[in-house]
Amino acid sequence: MVKTQVYMDNCKCITTIEASSIDGENVSLTIISDCKSVQKLGKELKEVNVFKLGQNIGDSEIYKTASRCLRHLACLVPAAVIRTVEVETGMALPGKSYISVEKE
Repeated sequence: MVKTQVYMDNCKCITTIEASSIDGENVSLTIISDCKSVQKLGKELKEVNVFKLGQNIGDSEIYKTASRCLRHLACLVPAAVIRTVEVETGMALPGKSYISVEKE
């Protein structure tokens, strides 16, 4: 199982994404969040197939689902879901990814 946490600075919401796969292809997802929009996403995204993630953002079922559920365009959760699925299925290595935005 892979567990990812997303901390959003503006809304202060914390999201936890858990992914598990028995066959290395189909991934069960649990998405827990303080954000009501992300909670809606979690209800719709229960399982994904890693080979059907899409070749680009416009083809991604995760981003299509997110576009129906999320209110903020800059939400990091959809990308984090994809990354979590990739790590769980061995298509990417785990590690720390982050964005730091500062205005000077």
